[in-house]
Amino acid sequence: MKSTDDLIENNQNLRTELLDEIGRAQFPDTDTLAVVKRVIERLLVMDWAPEKQQAMQQLLQQNDTHLLLSLAGLIGKQAKIGVSKAEKLKLEGIRRFRSLLEHSGGVETMGQVKARLSRSDDTIRKRVANKQMLAIPQGRQQVYPVWQFDGPGMLAHFDTVMQLLESDAPIDQTRFFLTPSADLDNLTPIEALKQSDNYLERIKLKALQFQEQGAK
Repeated sequence: MKSTDDLIENNQNLRTELLDEIGRAQFPDTDTLAVVKRVIERLLVMDWAPEKQQAMQQLLQQNDTHLLLSLAGLIGKQAKIGVSKAEKLKLEGIRRFRSLLEHSGGVETMGQVKARLSRSDDTIRKRVANKQMLAIPQGRQQVYPVWQFDGPGMLAHFDTVMQLLESDAPIDQTRFFLTPSADLDNLTPIEALKQSDNYLERIKLKALQFQEQGAK
């Protein structure tokens, strides 16, 4: 059986490893850094029991977004910080949305999209403003779902479908493109676009129906 000194040393080592992992992450703005600072402050006053160490090791294998969201939940629970139901739902919504993006291929930064499309920042921003491309706010920058691209260009007909969607909210737009439909043989609209032009008219109709549902 491990001594108390061994357990303390293990906890300290794990805490140091976790803080080092956070320190290596890339944060785009001071708001995010402020959140990380608060997380670190909470970590420094926590007493991690040995049985929690395996869970913390698993956290270290997650990406930055999941790491921070998971930490927020764990810290709130263990430190008995009051979290409202609305805040819990918001955090869960963020987690699910990030997970949806990751499982559908992930996102790219402005720099990566510029290299992919060989276009300038201004051209990309104009495409987003004209609903020819989907951009998702992340901190003070924007990221771009990979599934809207086809190699060095945009996926065929993507802009046509985008412009049929009444909603300008990236979450709504993402939900439309990544939700399977029986009308599309249980494919998502983005999968159907990639598979065959034969689906295009059905996708356009669904985009118009999505617009009508959003207006209700």
